[in-house]
Amino acid sequence: NSIIGARYTSQAADKDVERIKNDIGLTVATTYLQVLLAKEQVKITEKQMELTKSRFTDTRKRVDAGQLPELNALELEAQFARDSATYIAAIMTSEQNLLTLKATLNLDAATILDIVEPPVDKIPVERIADLQPEAVYQIALQTQPLQKVNDLRI
Repeated sequence: NSIIGARYTSQAADKDVERIKNDIGLTVATTYLQVLLAKEQVKITEKQMELTKSRFTDTRKRVDAGQLPELNALELEAQFARDSATYIAAIMTSEQNLLTLKATLNLDAATILDIVEPPVDKIPVERIADLQPEAVYQIALQTQPLQKVNDLRI
């Protein structure tokens, strides 16, 4: 019985290694997606800043011509300052997420690393409406190493 128990413990340890590999892959994928999201946020805030600047320039011309009160231009100038602060924060978040990805990959912080954004149409995605929760659960029970570890340890 001790020998059989030791075999099960050994098999459970092997499956535990698989689980840890899956966890590492999931962590890297999550960090990569955070970097992608941060880069998109930078683009969005940059566009917002450009839009506000354009509106401010147009409003400033109208204020100088006497069509609008000075308050309108000042409000847009304040909005531009807020947008600039948001832009700087988005850049900092992007850089921080990139450093986190480097740390996750165990790379030196000085290593030059830039990620490539995959074309959206090339990403295989199953429709959520087509997924059956019970089928997904059964597949997870059969394929996930953690479930196998638990079965072996029992």
